[in-house]
Amino acid sequence: MVETPIAEVDLESLREKLRDELRHLSGVEALDPYAPPGNPPPADPAPCDPPADSPSAVEQDQLPGLWKVSYKEIAQESGQHFIEKAYQLLLHRPPDPAGMSFYGNALRSGKMSKAEVLAHLRFSLEGRTRGVRLTGLWGPLLAAALRKIPVLGRMFPSADQVQTWIAEERHTLQGCLENHVARAVDELRREWTGFLKDVVVPRLEALEGRTEAMQDQTLHALKRLDALHNDTHNALKGLDERLQTLLAKDLPGHLREHAQAIALLRQAVADQQRLAGPWLRGQDEAMQTPFTAPPTPPDRMASWEASTAGSVPPAVDPHNSASTHVPTSSAPFDPHLDALYTALEDAFRGTSEAIQERLRFYLPYVRTLPLDLAPVPLVDAGCGRGEWLHLLRQEGIAAVGVDTNPLMVARCREQGLHVLHSDVVSYLRSVAPGSVGAITAFQLIEHLDLSDLVAFLDAAYESLVPGGMLLCETPNPENLMVSAYYFHFDPTHRRPIPPPVARFLLESRGFACVEVVRPPGSGGEVPSDAATWHPLLQKALFAAADYAVIARKAPCDHSL
Repeated sequence: MVETPIAEVDLESLREKLRDELRHLSGVEALDPYAPPGNPPPADPAPCDPPADSPSAVEQDQLPGLWKVSYKEIAQESGQHFIEKAYQLLLHRPPDPAGMSFYGNALRSGKMSKAEVLAHLRFSLEGRTRGVRLTGLWGPLLAAALRKIPVLGRMFPSADQVQTWIAEERHTLQGCLENHVARAVDELRREWTGFLKDVVVPRLEALEGRTEAMQDQTLHALKRLDALHNDTHNALKGLDERLQTLLAKDLPGHLREHAQAIALLRQAVADQQRLAGPWLRGQDEAMQTPFTAPPTPPDRMASWEASTAGSVPPAVDPHNSASTHVPTSSAPFDPHLDALYTALEDAFRGTSEAIQERLRFYLPYVRTLPLDLAPVPLVDAGCGRGEWLHLLRQEGIAAVGVDTNPLMVARCREQGLHVLHSDVVSYLRSVAPGSVGAITAFQLIEHLDLSDLVAFLDAAYESLVPGGMLLCETPNPENLMVSAYYFHFDPTHRRPIPPPVARFLLESRGFACVEVVRPPGSGGEVPSDAATWHPLLQKALFAAADYAVIARKAPCDHSL
């Protein structure tokens, strides 16, 4: 057996000592709170006893005060504030100088804890007279008594010691964490510095060299294209002079037809040059400045367009002259199809003067509208060569044309017409709802499939002001020559739309007051004996070649 020098602890003596300490703290033996613990009280009254001129015990009981307080409420204070609050709550008066000095020194020296001070005040003669109920005192008082017992008291550290231990551990852990974070940041900085120096910088230098080489090659190719453009321009100029000479002569019929075909081909090539020339010059200027993105084509829209139409709609697919889809900006550009369609319209649609004369039939329908009250007076969808816009300008009606064919747009702009290069659905969706006075669409809806036609009608209805007008002209399939022959002169036509179907489509999309009109004199030459033919045969052969469906956005009688 291992012997220990520590003497055995007598539990009975330990219990008796603990009982004596509690009696002492409760004030049974020491009524004077200023006497040191264990000393007999002095003969004179204690400083905390009521003075001679203070009210009697009975009068003090009648004074208003707080009759129940918590130990935690007082103990949360420290120093002088603790003593002052203890006197106010337990004795209902401020501390006298002697009491403040005694308890302050006892607390600072560690001879008394806060629980012991409160016990002295509560169980003094004056404290018993007041009779304030102090809750939560016995636990801290017992802990203070246990800490004063030899050997055993070391097992019960004070709250101050515990707080000191916690603060030291917190400070140690914080220092370790800061050191760890600093080392991690330094290591990460060294790794990334090495990566940038060994990997990123060499790759950037190699990429810069390749970019410069590609720029030199592209610049050389653009110079060659520019030289080819100049040669082509000179050749076309000579060809134009020769064609003018040939056309001025009295040539046989077949030679004149060939000369006219060559003239149409010359116009198509000129349209391609008109469109591609500015783009090549822009690319050439862009390559003069290294490491810059190629500039976008110049914006040639008028200020009225910016004030009425807002932002420019997205670019459109140039392959389909009536497309209502919005392709991405990376769609390939092929001007040949646009030039082909432009030449096709010049060959088969008729002269601009003849088209303008035929379109005069529709002027009364727009004259009756107060278009000046609408932010965007009139939009011509699929304006083509701009014959309708010419008539509107002569009438003093502000209008904007929208077309997907860049060659058509360039021709109109050269004539001073206000035309945008966009599909009509994207443009109508870009303007404010209820801001367009009227929308016209000549020879457009037959180019659209059903889904695109519905999208166009919905966009038109949304953008029109209340009472605004939609006018759509299309080939008339009531005329057999049109539906079976002339309709197919345009390869981009989808299918003829009978008048009842057109009326149904507009009414199904919300339009009101729908009517079908047929321009007179558009059915071709009528034979002299046609009056003797059967009425159905007369209608089938000599009906109007075109018709228009005209509708309003409800209400019909609204004056914009």
